[in-house]
Amino acid sequence: MDHIMDYREFLDYIRDNVQDYLDDGNWGEVCLRKVTRNNGVICDTLGLQREGISSSPVIYLQDYYERCCRGMDPDEAARRIRDTILEHADDCSGISGGWIADFDRVRSSIVMRAVNYEKNIDQLRNCPYLRRLDLALTFHVYIQGGGDLVGICLVTDDLLELWGTSCDELYELAAANMKRLWEPVLEPLDTLIESLTEEMPGYGEEKPVPAAHDPDAPELYMLSNDIRTNGAVVMFYTDCLNDFAMQRDSDIYILPSSIHEVLLLPQKDGISARYLRSIVEDVNSSVVSDEEILSGHVYRYLKDEGRIVIEA
Repeated sequence: MDHIMDYREFLDYIRDNVQDYLDDGNWGEVCLRKVTRNNGVICDTLGLQREGISSSPVIYLQDYYERCCRGMDPDEAARRIRDTILEHADDCSGISGGWIADFDRVRSSIVMRAVNYEKNIDQLRNCPYLRRLDLALTFHVYIQGGGDLVGICLVTDDLLELWGTSCDELYELAAANMKRLWEPVLEPLDTLIESLTEEMPGYGEEKPVPAAHDPDAPELYMLSNDIRTNGAVVMFYTDCLNDFAMQRDSDIYILPSSIHEVLLLPQKDGISARYLRSIVEDVNSSVVSDEEILSGHVYRYLKDEGRIVIEA
């Protein structure tokens, strides 16, 4: 290409070129679709329409467009998208209306997410959920192929009725499945930052001498799961909060960092919930993507009562 394509041109170019790459294999029609994701964020996706198969790998295109704006050849982007579709097409080939309609087949694949209630209220009108604080726990069927998470399907009211089950049963199944699939992780934030820093190129060439730990610094911990994806929900189906509060012998502030994790801070004199909320709001507006925002509130785990409340 001898000019920089605008976004609409890019979408059409990728669709047409991926179709050309796949035509010799009779893979079906390549389609562009708009998908509403978490917090009402609308994304452009590319997928296949295949006869007799209701699901296919879904590729989100915004990230590829941004890469092309930074120098990636659009033809290279199309080739990578084609390779991803071909790699995972068989993972979805057995997924049909009959498959997901069979509750006995999908019950071991039901998981849940914690999402912001107000930001997702339109979607929640058509799906089962449990209300928690200013959040909602939604239920999903995850699709696995080759050991990796390939896709995820929201459980709708129609599916709930078809299965003849309830929100409470979905919660019990999801909690048990997630404990089996992904270990909860609770670790000091400075340890996490150090481990991520060690993975950066050039780390260790001129490694600075670590500063002495400040005993008065906030004792921040991150709570998530071991895949660091949709890990904020861990606080609702494990005993991690209670165990941490008992170890620290204090109530625990919970800062909703994103849908993927929360930060825990033992309550200390001199740290106000209102101040912590201002930090959460600033991070939400400047660091966290719109799709990954969990809440603008600060929560508090009450050790003696064993429950979470909105503190500020």
